[in-house]
Amino acid sequence: MNTLIKECKMPDVNEVLTGKLKLVPHFILCHLIGVGKDFPEYMDSYRTNLARLVDKAMFEYSEARECVISEVEEQNRDINDMTENGRYIYTHLIANNLENCIITTKRIINYFNKIKSDKSKFPINKIFKKQIESIEKDIRDIRDDIEHMDKDINKGSKKREDTIAPVLNLDSTEIKILSHILKTESLANLLKNFYIFTYDFIQYKFDKNNGFTKIQ
Repeated sequence: MNTLIKECKMPDVNEVLTGKLKLVPHFILCHLIGVGKDFPEYMDSYRTNLARLVDKAMFEYSEARECVISEVEEQNRDINDMTENGRYIYTHLIANNLENCIITTKRIINYFNKIKSDKSKFPINKIFKKQIESIEKDIRDIRDDIEHMDKDINKGSKKREDTIAPVLNLDSTEIKILSHILKTESLANLLKNFYIFTYDFIQYKFDKNNGFTKIQ
């Protein structure tokens, strides 16, 4: 997989924000009107961190996408301008943002699994559950490659041609590290659906008699 990016086909995750707040401001606003009162303790912690982490993952993904766009534009600069002023390199920034996004996304999935299995039985759409299950292994494999890279290098299991950080293919439709590949479209759709789920989750209140009810 070539690290030279020719085109940006990474979907824009921020389109899901149209007409809505980011999750942390939305969470704070809903708490001001009392949605956090009497919420189950563990679920309250899950919800608080989920809002923060989904916002963070979307930010890191968007930063990577902006760097990809800049990298493509950089290649179209006038050669005389490059000779005089130098060339800007975005590859390391893209890798850093993708790495942060993937690690954070795995943490999000962990929190989602805790919410799903919590004894308070928060209602979760079955289709959304299946979507998480279908991509969870791909996210975990890429995350594990990132976190265990030092060990792989030290024990000699990494080949010279293997990538040691997340890289994109020519049209930025795939993220690769070692032998694992993750589609950017799959990652973007997951983040957008997590935003929708979390935005909705934030609007629920809880009481012992009625369980979870959504504020109007």
